[in-house]
Amino acid sequence: MAKTMIVWGVDSASGVWLDQVRVGEVGGNTLGLYGCRFGQQGTAILAHGYQGALHLWHDVQVYCAEFKLLKLFINNWSC
Repeated sequence: MAKTMIVWGVDSASGVWLDQVRVGEVGGNTLGLYGCRFGQQGTAILAHGYQGALHLWHDVQVYCAEFKLLKLFINNWSC
């Protein structure tokens, strides 16, 4: 199953909705991504998966959206 997030936007010339940014990965044996939250400046995307995994992408370009996956380390062990 694909684990991708697609950000859509309207093309100003044609008025057609096109994908502006694609983040994530294809393949594996997981149930995909369920939702996301954008950063306040629009330069980060935090997505969550079915089993609680968090994925964080940060925009590394100034004028063109190119997002890079950042590593997250979260301790979810119960005491």
